[in-house]
Formats: sequence, C-alpha cells, structure tokens
Amino acid sequence: MQRYLARRLIFGVLTAVLVSLLVFALMRIAPGDVAQSVAAQQAGGEEGTVSEEDLERIRVALGLDRPLHIQYWTWMSGFVTGDWGDSLFTKRPVFDEFKKKIAVTVEIVVASEIIAIALGIPAGVLMALRQDSKVDYIVRVLSLAGLSIPSFLSATLLLVFGAYLLRWSPPLGYVPLWEDPVINVKQFIWPAIMVGYISAATKARMMRSTMLEVLRQDYIRTAHAKGLREYVVTARHALKNALIPVVTVIGITMALSLGGSVVIERVFELPGIGRYILDGMLQRDYPVVQSMVLVFASAVIVVNIVVDLSYGWLDPRVRYQ
Repeated sequence: MQRYLARRLIFGVLTAVLVSLLVFALMRIAPGDVAQSVAAQQAGGEEGTVSEEDLERIRVALGLDRPLHIQYWTWMSGFVTGDWGDSLFTKRPVFDEFKKKIAVTVEIVVASEIIAIALGIPAGVLMALRQDSKVDYIVRVLSLAGLSIPSFLSATLLLVFGAYLLRWSPPLGYVPLWEDPVINVKQFIWPAIMVGYISAATKARMMRSTMLEVLRQDYIRTAHAKGLREYVVTARHALKNALIPVVTVIGITMALSLGGSVVIERVFELPGIGRYILDGMLQRDYPVVQSMVLVFASAVIVVNIVVDLSYGWLDPRVRYQ
C-alpha cells in the first residue's frame, strides 16, 4: 500500500510538471503581444500608440525579456513556495486572489457532486431493477438529455426563459455562506443543479450498466434463493460491488465539474476560480492562467489518487502493488 501510494505520488508530480510545461509553452506561443495589451490598458485602451521602447520597458518590468527557462524556473519555484506572482493587469498577488475565490468554486463543485450522487446512483439502481420498463425508458431519456445538453447552454436557457417567460431570474452575484446562508443557497442552487444534472446523467448510466452486470452474478441468485428480501440483496450484496466503476466516474465528473465551473461562474456572475482563469485567458495574463491551470491539474491528480485508494475499501479483493 505504501509503495503503491509513493509510486502514484511520484507519477502525480511528474504529471503536474508536464502540465506546467505545456501551459507555459502554450501561453508563450499564443498569438499577440502581452506587453502591447498591458500598454493599451495603461493608455486607457488606445492600442497602437505605444513606442517600441515603451514596449521593451514593459517587457523588462514584467520579466518577459529573460530566457524562457529562467521565466519557467522563476514561476515554478515561486509556485511551490506560495509566491505565484502578480497579475500583469490588476497587479494583485495571484495567490491572494486564489484564496479569496477558491471557496466559490469549491462550493459549486461540492454542491453539484452532492446533487449528482443523490440523483445519479438511485436512478441507476432503479433503472437496473426495472430494466426495460416505462420507468427505465423515462430515466434513460432524461439521462441522455443530461449528457447531450452542455451546462452553459442549460444555464443560459434558464436565465433567458426564466426572465422572458416567467419574469423570474435566479439571484446573481455572491454572498458568502457565513454572512447570509439563505441568499448563498439561492445563489448556488441553480448553478449546482446545472452542473450536477450532467454529472448525474453520467453516473446513472454507469450505475445501470454495472448493476445489471452484478445482478446476473451467481451469488446474487444464491442470495435470492436463500429467501433474502430484495432490499437486502440490492443494498448489501449488489450495490457495493457495482459502485467500483461508478467511483471512477465520480472522480472523472468531479474533474469535469471544475472545468464546467469556468463558464457557469461567468453566466451566474460568481467570482470563483473558473471566472478568474477565464478572464486571465482573455487578457493573456500569464501568472493567473499558469497558476490556475496547475491548481486545476493538481486537484484532478489528487482526486484520481483518492479514487484509486477507495477501491480497496469497496472491494477487499483489490490489492495494491
């Protein structure tokens, strides 16, 4: 177990380093000149009025004149120590902004996953137990719709139809949970439902497939032959074994929820990490985009390690080597 965990951590660190190299390279080869954008902001948005000397002065001030490997090492060494640099446009420390905004994104991801698990797993079990019935077909159609409609589109339709047809719209903006829990829940319930519905659809379909496979096993038929009730057979014998592939899906969809929060936060005016990184990408804000992408990648790596470790709890036959 310890050797397996150490090996996974090593591969996780190598993956994070590879991601950091990729995002660093992509930001540098993207078209456009970040110095020109900074100069335009300083000039009040008037592009093309800055001399080449001024642009070079801006590059020197931002450290963009140094060799690429020096820039990369400076950023990575600072990232490890908590010094993620300052935004090229707002001049505020990226790490300080991250600490302010992370609570918003975590709340969306956690709330959406709770909704997804609460809807997806029971729906999958129900479809498996009522295979080829009307209930099975209805839930399958609903889950297929969840897989087909992107969260940003469903969120946009919610705002448009709610405003124009019902004269209603969900509250936009952000109020911390500790300041006003009621308003906070009203602000987050719809973004969480939008993201959680898609995630629940994936879990439901996977749960249905694995439950159908488990319910055909000999030990399930033996449990029925012993006279055990349907609830006991499903909860004690079938569900736990069927959860192993679903746990993998939970880890994947949690990572997708992080990505989905980028657009959802923009639509619902939530000041989270997703919106922060989207604004940074539009402005080519190197420290913001590089650091936030590496944070997202690290979160995905950690989630996958936790998912792998949970297999041993769900199935004692699993051995780590």
